[in-house]
Amino acid sequence: MRRSARSSASIASRSARRARCSQPSRNVADRLKLSAGIEAELLPHPPQQLAFRTAEPERFVLSVNRLDRAKRIDLLIEAAKSDPDLRIVIAGEGPDRERLEQLAAGLNGQVEFTGRVDDERLADLYARCLAVYYAPIDEDFGMVPYEAFLSQKPVVTTLDAGGPLEVVHDHETGVVVAPDPLALAQACAYLAAHVDEAKAWGRAGKAVAERVTLGRVHRRTPRVKVAYYSPLPPSRSGIADYSSLLLPALRERIEEVVVAEPGRRAPAADIALYHVGNDPDAHGWIVDALQRRPGVVVLHEFVLHHLISGITLGRGNARGYFDAMERDLGVTGRLLALGVADNLLPLLWETQPERFPLAGVVLDLAQGPDRPPRTTSSRAPVARDTRGRSGGCRILPGPTSLWHPRRSRATR
Repeated sequence: MRRSARSSASIASRSARRARCSQPSRNVADRLKLSAGIEAELLPHPPQQLAFRTAEPERFVLSVNRLDRAKRIDLLIEAAKSDPDLRIVIAGEGPDRERLEQLAAGLNGQVEFTGRVDDERLADLYARCLAVYYAPIDEDFGMVPYEAFLSQKPVVTTLDAGGPLEVVHDHETGVVVAPDPLALAQACAYLAAHVDEAKAWGRAGKAVAERVTLGRVHRRTPRVKVAYYSPLPPSRSGIADYSSLLLPALRERIEEVVVAEPGRRAPAADIALYHVGNDPDAHGWIVDALQRRPGVVVLHEFVLHHLISGITLGRGNARGYFDAMERDLGVTGRLLALGVADNLLPLLWETQPERFPLAGVVLDLAQGPDRPPRTTSSRAPVARDTRGRSGGCRILPGPTSLWHPRRSRATR
């Protein structure tokens, strides 16, 4: 993982000199091409560090997710209703918990909600489960399948899950079924009845996860000072964990890296590097800084509706939300935003954020740096976009699906 972080640092240090854009999955790359016309290379990022291990599987299927409608945990609970032998353990917190608990009422202990769990408990749940369920609708990338694979567990997902389908292959590394409770129940029953086969698929998944690498470290870049904007521990997010590994590696290649802090004056630097996720609590201050000074953006998720709504509507700036929706969808978007603000429509960031990603608000602010004024070297980095003009966005992969407030790894 640390080697991968160093490679991420290598890529970050080259970001101002290359016109390439990378994304962690084909699903996200296709969205970026459709939305912004930018071609992206695939560069999957490694999973977070846990004490991954495996154990003899017990008869429960594990869900590790933020409890949010888009994660479709309700499909798994409905599956349990059709199979009294199916036991489910749901790790995570989120706004959908009350509804999910009501849905699970009357199942006589088949469904267990653990809430947030620490790293040790999460690794233990992965080790002991029969399989891991992960089937958000049209997910960007998702770290959960990789964590399941590193615990040698197969993954149960659906045909419309998006990014996970790039590594979860039916009857090879897991089971892929229609997004239907009965189909999910049958898939889980099959795994319970064919434990040796499930173990083999888990081992195959581990081989896939272990191949995820970001390359090798190269030589140090020219003298340059970087202002680094990101959540950091003790903030409980995958992006904070990622940055805690990336920073030491980045400092091996960059002359000076200064970490920005919320509520403090922005550090003077040649280049500003911003890590942007979908959590307004963790990333709102970073977007504020980006608005004051454009820079290189590490976009950890393409769907940013929750972030944008939080820093506009959440701060009493309805006009900002209207403008963001109109920017992406024209007058129709503005009318939808008005409907949300007037409580005539459901909250779009909870019900269908993937239809309205609002990433353009951040992409408009993202650009490569001009030639650094403090640098005397003729090799000082200058960013270009895909059409060869100064500016553009260098998007690096980070822990995805981390776009909601205050969660542990068990809510990704």
